[in-house]
Amino acid sequence: MKNDSKGNLDICRETFTPISDEVKEVVKHFKLITNSMIGQLMVLRQLQSADSDAPRLFALAITHYELSCMWAVKALTSEGLKEGPWPGTTDTKAVEK
Repeated sequence: MKNDSKGNLDICRETFTPISDEVKEVVKHFKLITNSMIGQLMVLRQLQSADSDAPRLFALAITHYELSCMWAVKALTSEGLKEGPWPGTTDTKAVEK
């Protein structure tokens, strides 16, 4: 992991890690799939009775989808990413460090 400008571990990524266009496309594709799933869960949540546990459980499911997307994007854009092939792409080149 890199260090930030003060010499501390760069956990919040103050220092930008360049990524290839292919990785950008994979990230975009992953975000679109996640948004679709969250949208479906939001519709299902609205159909539930307000006095049941279902709306709270759907809210938890939505939160976990958001978290999984965040961590997947962080992994995809991290330093040391290996070459593809990537799902949904035909090119096998990616960032290699």
